[in-house]
Amino acid sequence: MQFYSWLLLLALCFYLVSCAGPASESGSYSTKPIQINKIAVVPMLAGPGVQGAIPEERSRFLTSELYQELTNRIKGRTIVALGSSTDEFVELSKVNPELGYLNLAMEVGKNLNSDSVLIGKISTFMEREGGELGTSAPASVAFGVQLIDPRTGERFWEAYYAETQETLLQNVTKIGKFFKRKGRWVTANQLAKEGVIEVVDDLASFLGQQ
Repeated sequence: MQFYSWLLLLALCFYLVSCAGPASESGSYSTKPIQINKIAVVPMLAGPGVQGAIPEERSRFLTSELYQELTNRIKGRTIVALGSSTDEFVELSKVNPELGYLNLAMEVGKNLNSDSVLIGKISTFMEREGGELGTSAPASVAFGVQLIDPRTGERFWEAYYAETQETLLQNVTKIGKFFKRKGRWVTANQLAKEGVIEVVDDLASFLGQQ
């Protein structure tokens, strides 16, 4: 009887997993045919919820992870070297301090002859309190990214990722991630890397339709 109870529990877990929504959400917004060949990545903004470290460090880390995953996963498009787009962004922000983030990103894209720019904002980046075997507060990460037209600022595509790690008892729909993480508490950096993979997977799917 106990054996069949475990089988029933496992079946329920996998059913719930199949019905569960992803940690990230995305959507496309362009209302006209587009052709994206060259993508520039600019430094992500770090919002007020980014705690536990200097916000600029979080921005550099997540922007770098995003760029690396793009170069690994996005095929058939040119990804502008991160050093080039970052230097251009920093220089423009010094020369034109009155420009907001979006306008700076658009100028970077135009100056580097890119037909799209990837921008983003980090809203939460909370480190866990404790170790991998036990924690009093889990890691929590949330960020959004958008692919925009540097000429008009129009959004071609966007994705948002948000997750606070939970125990299997708190949320059985996370059973896949529970086993992938070997039942341990991950760091904010590890959680952010998982989020980057999810959003880049979605971007790759979007670009594959273009």
